[in-house]
Amino acid sequence: MPDQGEHGENLRHAHVAEGLRDREEIFRDLFENSPDAIFVEDTDGNVLDVNPAACRLHGMDRRTLLGKNVLELVPPDRREEVARDYPKVVKGELDYVEGHSWTQDGHSIPVELRVSHFSYAGAPALLLHVRDITERKRVEGQLRQREAELAHMARVHDLGQMAAILAHEINQPLYAITNYVNGMIRRLKNGMGDRDQFDKVLNETLSEAQRAAGIIAHLRRLLGKREPRLSTADLNEIIHDLLRLTEAEARCRGVAVHLELAHDLPHVIVDQIQFQQVVLNLLRNGFDAMSGLGNRRRSLTITTSLLDGDSIEIAVRDTGHGLSPDVADKVFEPFFTTKPEGLGMGLAISRSIVESHGGQIRAVPNPTQGTTFRFTVPFLQTQSD
Repeated sequence: MPDQGEHGENLRHAHVAEGLRDREEIFRDLFENSPDAIFVEDTDGNVLDVNPAACRLHGMDRRTLLGKNVLELVPPDRREEVARDYPKVVKGELDYVEGHSWTQDGHSIPVELRVSHFSYAGAPALLLHVRDITERKRVEGQLRQREAELAHMARVHDLGQMAAILAHEINQPLYAITNYVNGMIRRLKNGMGDRDQFDKVLNETLSEAQRAAGIIAHLRRLLGKREPRLSTADLNEIIHDLLRLTEAEARCRGVAVHLELAHDLPHVIVDQIQFQQVVLNLLRNGFDAMSGLGNRRRSLTITTSLLDGDSIEIAVRDTGHGLSPDVADKVFEPFFTTKPEGLGMGLAISRSIVESHGGQIRAVPNPTQGTTFRFTVPFLQTQSD
């Protein structure tokens, strides 16, 4: 007969075995009933096991899914990217990915994927939790649309305030065109003038017409409702283009605008209209801050500089009334404004645009007078020029 010690050891083994069976049953229950799709894959991306949610996600039964490679479960246009990134997942360099799953009937579903590593049947394996984020993406799309509409409203509001000045700016080339044409008509009627004079007048007329058309085209781009369009851009060039639109308002408000732009800045990838909106918001904010200064100097300086790392900083410095430190912390909050007629959205929209481009924005009270608004934009690391 077994002695008491041996009997106790057997009982302990029995309890351990029972505990392992209970744990396995719990994990199997979690695996089978998880609302998220769960895949067990080997290090080559072959499916070893799936739960019912994975079958529902792809519209396939378990037998069909087993043995498939991960590349067969993503849209065809994403397979090259997945093939490139999968080794990083295996090495543990990537444990969270947003991508797309491919259903049996050829539909692409946005998903988020979390990865953990474990041993399966004695070999290294990956446990993939895949969640359908269709609804989240739909809501994010709606939020982007609302933000774009709000940004459009802010542009309309700002440009509406500039309307009288811009009308005067456009009227100048139109007045010049009228004078040139009337002068030509008189000369033709009186048989005066020669070819060289007419060529000169026609070229001047064309130049003024192009100037008026350029102002109108710029306004249309700023006012238009549109999807964000990222492109490679020179920030200094964008700033120069925008100043042509605002120079008339600066003159009317008695503001001297100075540029301190760094040379040979790397190019950036931005939505150029959104970037111009940020700078326009900061310019007009500076103009407003310097109203009511009496005979005091009104000066606004735009600076671009290359920061250590991978960013360009744009700074807009005014000589206005300035902001207290507590107000400087609040100016980017929606509906916060120090202006009686303000919407309180211009700087909030500017922050949203800057952050969506991977940058940061802040307001810094100047040591003497006024405020400097600074924001950053990441530049292209691979830019060669």
